[in-house]
Amino acid sequence: MVAAAFPVVSGLGQAEPVDGSRCHDPGATYQTATPESVNIDQGKLRRALDYWTAHGSDTVKVLRYDCLVGESRLDPVSDKLPHVIFSHTKSILSLVVGRAEEQGLLSVDDPIGKYLPEGLGDSAHRALTIKHFLTMTTGLRMNWTRELGGQLNGTKPDRVREALSLPIDHQPGTWFEYAQTPLFVLTYVVERATRQDFQDYADQQLLSKMGIPRDDWFWGRDRAGHSDGPGWAVFMRPAHFPRFGQLLMNEGTWNGSRLVNASYIKDMRTGTKANPGYGYLYWLNSADHFVNASIWGRHQISGTPIPTAPKDMYFSWGYVGQHTFVIPSLHMIVTRTGNIAPDTLEALDDPGNAAIMGRQKKAYYEFFKLLMDAVSDAHPPEPPPYQANRWTFDFDAGAWVNPLENLAAVNLGPNAPEGCIPGACDGAAGFEGYALFAGDAARAMISSVHDITGTATPPR
Repeated sequence: MVAAAFPVVSGLGQAEPVDGSRCHDPGATYQTATPESVNIDQGKLRRALDYWTAHGSDTVKVLRYDCLVGESRLDPVSDKLPHVIFSHTKSILSLVVGRAEEQGLLSVDDPIGKYLPEGLGDSAHRALTIKHFLTMTTGLRMNWTRELGGQLNGTKPDRVREALSLPIDHQPGTWFEYAQTPLFVLTYVVERATRQDFQDYADQQLLSKMGIPRDDWFWGRDRAGHSDGPGWAVFMRPAHFPRFGQLLMNEGTWNGSRLVNASYIKDMRTGTKANPGYGYLYWLNSADHFVNASIWGRHQISGTPIPTAPKDMYFSWGYVGQHTFVIPSLHMIVTRTGNIAPDTLEALDDPGNAAIMGRQKKAYYEFFKLLMDAVSDAHPPEPPPYQANRWTFDFDAGAWVNPLENLAAVNLGPNAPEGCIPGACDGAAGFEGYALFAGDAARAMISSVHDITGTATPPR
């Protein structure tokens, strides 16, 4: 895990805190340390934190050697409020899959048909493997009208059926396409493999074990009750984001207990030929090129995603900037949440960059440049100057306009899910999933208010 571009005086990855101590995995709160005790300049760290706060961040946290050494001025209140985490959800889903594999309940090489009910999906779709979904290489057709329409207007009662009705356009495993709907299949497969509601399993077998109480998050569902895989409506307190980084830094252990196989985490941060910059629902800074995630169009992007950060960094990327960054070579974790992307306040070369993982973004470039300058036992070379990409309207109309797919977005036409009509499947409209989500949301928000005000939380 040595990143040659970021040598450390005593050997990268071997440097120790000044006082020789490391913090333990947190209980209810994180153990803290002064920045200087872990070889970070406090003034420079504050400039980095303030920079991102000024660029739309609600919370920013920096940990080194598992010690919390800095956070934004807004964190003391903002990190206790459930925040929509968007595609940061995908990184949690990846760890839930890893937990199920560690328990021997599934294998990433299994075809999903092993877990689906008889008759759900044709043979080609049932032959897709769990790994295809983790790496976004299912080959399923991308159509943003179907992706967005069914979610935003509620016309899709069953997102699992929706995903399994998407035509397979590319040989599975050979083509990366950053999609949303297929990940409802992944949560459903976990549910079938564990014989337990996905959210109950995630709570009992992963989140609670990591010190994330059930009332500190609530997780969306479609109308049929399938748990949200891509992150359309998943909320969590930002205070817990670093815990995921610490689990990863520990190679899958928490307080000495194995939760996820180290081999799974190694594969999770390894890219594919289809996209060297993407592993198991995590983005990788190690690749010299990657395939973007953009609503405008799919493109190969030259260079590493964040050139001012170490090459061994890997990270979640949620819409408008929900992140956990893990830097093994520096034993550092950085988290960020916000309601607007850091680059929204910059002059943009590409409007899509403000929202979605794509080409270089200046506010990411500048933040990590400031942060790396604050680390006194790392000596990175001068990064290449920031180069804005000149934006051209490279809109892929086919990803939006396709008569058969546009009809299927409202459950009409030959590509619509079998047994579904506009607003219903198998003759039932179904809103049970929405009702469950509303109840979970109410409990979590009440719990948050009680924690902020210091009053007792009513029992569940």
